[in-house]
Amino acid sequence: MPSHSPIHLETSPLETSSVETSLLETSPVSAGPAPRWLLQRVGAIAQVGRFRLDAVGGLSRGTRTVTRTGRGLEVGQVLGPASESPTVASATDGTILRVMTAEDELLWGHLQQLAEEAHQACSQWLRSEGSAAVLLEVEPLLDGRTLYFHFLSEVEPPVQQHLDHLVSLYERQVQRSKFARLVE
Repeated sequence: MPSHSPIHLETSPLETSSVETSLLETSPVSAGPAPRWLLQRVGAIAQVGRFRLDAVGGLSRGTRTVTRTGRGLEVGQVLGPASESPTVASATDGTILRVMTAEDELLWGHLQQLAEEAHQACSQWLRSEGSAAVLLEVEPLLDGRTLYFHFLSEVEPPVQQHLDHLVSLYERQVQRSKFARLVE
């Protein structure tokens, strides 16, 4: 059986309330003069990378963090210290902003629930259309504005059109959700 890489299809940005955005404002884990480097796992496909942390003390293995990556704000999980070698000093996959707060965890749970609903709706549609596309995962980012659909292989144009429709439904659901109303 051939192995294929998932394709990441970023959705259009969602509008977020200023209160939701304030939950994600950057505040470091702790202040410190010199950067530290940690290995961390991020994303649905559990990418491991080297992340910068400006902190006096280290974070223990398994600590969940809010991390800024090239894709946006993501939930990370600390694996351990990374090399501080001068040869790799400039190589980074992102910055650890802080340890996940209770508010971050609440938001993350809500976004994951909405992503699961999008996964179920997309999977059902793919079956009803007889599509050969295999949806592996629907991944929200912690910013509440980005949703990735991970497929086993390329998707046909009709599938992409349906994904665009699902994204608009997701956007409306996030905007009208009980969680969004609670934090407004």
